[in-house]
Amino acid sequence: MMTEERQAQCLRLAEVIDAYRVFPRTYLTLFFSGYCWLMLESWEWYKHLDYASIEVANLAALTAFPVILLTALGGMFTTMYKHYQDTGMDWVARRRVIEEFKERPEK
Repeated sequence: MMTEERQAQCLRLAEVIDAYRVFPRTYLTLFFSGYCWLMLESWEWYKHLDYASIEVANLAALTAFPVILLTALGGMFTTMYKHYQDTGMDWVARRRVIEEFKERPEK
C-alpha cells in the first residue's frame, strides 16, 4: 500500500514528466528523424536513376510516389507539432490557482 508521502512523490514525478512532455517530444523527435532519413534515401535513389534509358513520362511516374509520400509525411509532422504546441499546460496559471486555493480560509 502506498503511503501519502510516496503518493505525493509519484504525483510530483508525474507533473515533471507532464511539464516537460517527455513522450510527445520523444515521438516528434523520432518522427522527424525518420522523415529526414526517408528524404535522404529518396534523394539518393533519385540521384542514381539512369536518365539515359528512362523516358520522361516514366521518370515522372517514378518520382510521383516519393514526392507525394514526403509531402504527406511533412504535413503529418506539421499537424502533430501544431497539436503538441497547442496542448501544453499553462503551469504558471496552474500554480496561481493552487496558491489561491491554499490561501482560502476553510469553512
